[in-house]
Amino acid sequence: MKRKLLLLAAALISLYIVIIPASALNEKCAGCHPVQVNNLTASRHSTLICDTCHEGTTGHLKDTKNQAMNPAVHFDMEICKGCHPDQYSSFLKDVPGKTFYKGSLNPPSVWPKTLDFPYWNAIIDGHPFVLETYENRPMMYNQIDAQNTIRPKSESCLVCHGTKVAYYMGINGAVNYPAREITIKNTQNITQAIAIGHDPATLTITVPAGTKVSTYTDTLNQPLHQVKTVVKLPDGRIYTSFDYPGATATGVDSNLTKAKEARNWIWATLEAMAFDGLDQVKNKPSIDAGVLCNMCHDPHNARLRLIQKPLIWSIAQRGINPYSRSGSQVKDFSKATRQDKIIAICAQCHVEYVGGYSAVDRIDRNFWPWGKVGEIETMYTNLFDYNQDWIHGTGVSPWQNINPGARGYYPGNALYPINISLIKSQHPEAEVFWNSVMYNATCMGMSRMQNGGMMREGATCKDCHAPGIMNPAGKKYTSHWFASPVKYIKSGGINPCARCHMNQPVSARLQDIKNIQDEIFDLQNETQIALFDAQKAISQSRAAGKNVDKEVQDYRKALVRWEYYAQAENSMGFHNRNEVKKELNNSLNISRGIVTSLARK
Repeated sequence: MKRKLLLLAAALISLYIVIIPASALNEKCAGCHPVQVNNLTASRHSTLICDTCHEGTTGHLKDTKNQAMNPAVHFDMEICKGCHPDQYSSFLKDVPGKTFYKGSLNPPSVWPKTLDFPYWNAIIDGHPFVLETYENRPMMYNQIDAQNTIRPKSESCLVCHGTKVAYYMGINGAVNYPAREITIKNTQNITQAIAIGHDPATLTITVPAGTKVSTYTDTLNQPLHQVKTVVKLPDGRIYTSFDYPGATATGVDSNLTKAKEARNWIWATLEAMAFDGLDQVKNKPSIDAGVLCNMCHDPHNARLRLIQKPLIWSIAQRGINPYSRSGSQVKDFSKATRQDKIIAICAQCHVEYVGGYSAVDRIDRNFWPWGKVGEIETMYTNLFDYNQDWIHGTGVSPWQNINPGARGYYPGNALYPINISLIKSQHPEAEVFWNSVMYNATCMGMSRMQNGGMMREGATCKDCHAPGIMNPAGKKYTSHWFASPVKYIKSGGINPCARCHMNQPVSARLQDIKNIQDEIFDLQNETQIALFDAQKAISQSRAAGKNVDKEVQDYRKALVRWEYYAQAENSMGFHNRNEVKKELNNSLNISRGIVTSLARK
């Protein structure tokens, strides 16, 4: 008995030794950061200390006025792995293979977009995506695939490929100079950040320690939504993404060589900043993935959060779902329903946006319209005069018409430039899903506790792409293998659909999915051909001296509807069958009308 008491006393003493200093450390931090520490204390992370995620806290407390001693924020998944091993291991899961449509292969180069969309390069001729466009691999490769692409890059792209960039990219800083600077302290592990200009040639840049970078999006001053990034090198050189007195070179410099130099340095510096201090071996999963745990999870309160500033701004302007059936708009993420919160979390990347340097006016933008296809046309016209993306018809070289699985494929002699500015759509999964049958579903399987009572709400991205599953020990956790439900069914024996379709056999559910996607794929293929025919008719009619002004405006409407719903969006119609079918038919009819109209002139 005495021995047991002695052991218990020893355990309590050791516990005291461990906990008291930790508690004292957090209490000291609370002096300047009361909200964060209070949130931490009241959360499931209450046993953690500030030093867990903030390296250098002890040194900072000794000299809080010395900015050089400010603690670093950890952005590596490996910290979360200790408490969340199942989520971590599932995030790193990769089962290469096609689903019925879309789906990724490893390496991605074995399945370029032209295998599914043969007229893709002809339709976007002149856009850098002609250089290469593959189906995306799982999120565990999100950053490394973006880094390795031969397409031009910008810091705006990195907000979806590097959590640290999204976290530190502000909004509405000082008018002429960003107020906040981040110093790259340690680059021995990220000494070669790859940056590419507007050509396939690869340039290697070594970003020196001590480089300072600041970046924000300006929504207050003209040109609206311009990204204002400043990079200061230790040798005194300054590179900016906007016209700023004293800059060595700006990304909008009339001297294209200087502009390319600035863009390369800016991108490389943001890339280096994103992974500054991470070990290439220990933290390789974090480096390859880029999108990390604290992108979506607030470490202070263990709740969902947004860090994408343009999305937060757009929600404040337009609401968490601008098309809410009730007509009322929740403009504060913290007050939204669980359903809309989860969709917004995924929309931090799965959303239509304007990102990077325009090939038309060379302005670097970061704007998220947060709207469906009809509205984005109006927004882009009013805000940017339709100059935010690229001009069709500047060509790519070399091109070939033999192998649709090889780079530079144009079927036949499909080179018909129309030389007009167009919209380049990006992955609008969140917007397409709004108000779909699944979004509006109220099945028993979607009943959830909310605000103290049971509430039915529609499906979320999580229900299908990150379901709750059991680990080998029988413990339930949320899978972070963000994959198609078809892959869950076929490779893991898990049926995410059963949450609503409880009594439907798996085989029948798979057939339903395939039927929807078959229908949409056939319709988009017909629409794709009609779109190309319209492009050809405009190009030839203009060459013949005909007035094509009206047809050009119609073509813009047809193109954005096909690309937005068929090529850029990743569900081949499944996320919102009725809306996708309607808009693809609109595109088809517009394209056919263009051909008919020009034939009569």
